[in-house]
Amino acid sequence: MIRVSFFAALYKIAIFVFLLSSIACGSSSRDQNGSGDSDGDSDNDSDGDSDTDTDADSDTDADTDTDTDSDSDTDTDTDTDTDSDTDSDSDTDTDTDTEGEGCGYQGEGSVLMVAPTIEICLPKVVCTSETCPPGMGTCVDGRCVFADGYDGLKTLPSAWATHYCDLTTAACHGVTQFNYPEETAAMISAKLGYPLCAAAGPGDTTCIGIVASSPMVVGNSQEAVDPETGQQVALWGLGMTEATGGCYEVTGPGGTAVVAVTDRCGGYCSCNGSGVQECAPCVNAPDMKPNCGCVGAAPPVWDDCCGPSHAGCGMATDSACDWCASNNHPHFDLDTHSFEWVCGNEAIQGSCELSAVRYVDCIEANPDWPPGGGVCLAEDGMFDCNGVSPGPEQPLVPDSNCCCNWGLTYDPAQEKCV
Repeated sequence: MIRVSFFAALYKIAIFVFLLSSIACGSSSRDQNGSGDSDGDSDNDSDGDSDTDTDADSDTDADTDTDTDSDSDTDTDTDTDTDSDTDSDSDTDTDTDTEGEGCGYQGEGSVLMVAPTIEICLPKVVCTSETCPPGMGTCVDGRCVFADGYDGLKTLPSAWATHYCDLTTAACHGVTQFNYPEETAAMISAKLGYPLCAAAGPGDTTCIGIVASSPMVVGNSQEAVDPETGQQVALWGLGMTEATGGCYEVTGPGGTAVVAVTDRCGGYCSCNGSGVQECAPCVNAPDMKPNCGCVGAAPPVWDDCCGPSHAGCGMATDSACDWCASNNHPHFDLDTHSFEWVCGNEAIQGSCELSAVRYVDCIEANPDWPPGGGVCLAEDGMFDCNGVSPGPEQPLVPDSNCCCNWGLTYDPAQEKCV
């Protein structure tokens, strides 16, 4: 009886030891794929790493971490993301992270990435109605503070093109410059080796043209008045190619063009009790109101657009819809041949969406910018046109080489254009 009890006791002890070892093994194998690290990432990667992973992963996992830890784990993976673990995990960023860097006139502008493939050089401006549309933004300490829902040129994160003039017939004269737009385009063509878009053929990949762009892209107009001083802005047009030496390389459904900024797209708006009109007379009006946009919303003033059907607007089409005054996207009003080249088969619609916009160097900046002085003073609402009026909207000042700025007429009693 004693021998039986002894062996029975040994048998029970063996069973007990076996059970203990089984429990211990089970607890050490828990969540091997969970990494056990404290970085908090909720990735569901299946690399099975136990936090000593040496895989050369390119970090294609869909991790949703917002971890800011300095990772004390021993992972030695050579992943190609260069983030310092303070990101909200934007490993797939394709932009060059240049937003905010200096550009343009004397490096005083700043790069704005409207979208991953749409790069704009924002010039330095004086905050006025034209660069900070009332109702959408408010000038505070010289800066435009956007209203809820409005984000300036990023409001509609895209770029669009239309057309307005024939460069080959000298019909693109507008904003005062040292050289006419066709002369600037010819110089850029000679420097870059691309033909003018009017002469481009099937074998060409890129051509040269000109553009009138949004006020936020071009900068203050000649007529802009600094609300702080009551004086006209001295350094106007700081987004113009003659001021910066920069152009825009724009790509649409038809092709690519390098275009010089030689004019300003004012858009359509109302002010001072007027109906909807071209916006030149309203650049300083505190009640300037852009008309409904041709594309996109401009909240809180406009929650929808009233443009062409291909723009996806919900409002009835308005022939005076606004492309530029609301500054809700970067707009490119091209010369006709550039427009036809860039938009291709979609040119028949009258507008097209651009797939890429890039700011590029294209010519030497003119160190004497802005033009003016002499007898044709900007503060008198005129510019030196060499005695030749560009058109009825810019009449010649009698007995001079001056022309009035767009939409103004000469008043002999005041001896200036008003």
